[in-house]
Amino acid sequence: MIEKVVTVDVRTKVKDVVEVFNENNCSSLVVLKNGKPVGIITERDILKKVIPTCQDPDRILVQNIMSSPLIGGKPQMELPEAARIMLEKKIKTLPVVNEEKLVGIVTLSDMIRSPDSKEWFKELPVYEASSKLKNMIDIYFDLDGFSKKCPLIIEQGYPKKCRKAECMWWVEENCAVVILSNQNSNRRITEAIQNF
Repeated sequence: MIEKVVTVDVRTKVKDVVEVFNENNCSSLVVLKNGKPVGIITERDILKKVIPTCQDPDRILVQNIMSSPLIGGKPQMELPEAARIMLEKKIKTLPVVNEEKLVGIVTLSDMIRSPDSKEWFKELPVYEASSKLKNMIDIYFDLDGFSKKCPLIIEQGYPKKCRKAECMWWVEENCAVVILSNQNSNRRITEAIQNF
């Protein structure tokens, strides 16, 4: 979970939201009203609801185009349950809310990168998800075998076939990328537990 969440107020102008997107290199923002999370706005909201109708982004407010009510998760929620909500609701980000207070945010891509995701992903309704979510998942997973994909076989956002022993990162019968990835994942888990 990312604890530092970029937010905007419901009365923020869309023009200012674009600046926040650019400054923070993000594509979605949690929307607050009186300090409480009430919705979410994405780049797609602007592209679909403002640009085609030639509306003035200096006059439109976030509250007019945001997605609401907010679909949120709880801090005690397990990762598989959070991923299930995202797949069922067809969303890529899940704000984490505790007693009407925003405490963090989780993205589907962050969860897919989790070392345990290969196991619990098998139980999730992946094939019922939208094609856009499936395409994103397919970058990390072989959806037929539910195995993780090597980051070296992604080219321009699309997966390629693993070359196994022909790959320069293949050492004897093991993939060095997988070994290093597992070591780094285990280290991050240990650090997260220690810092919790």
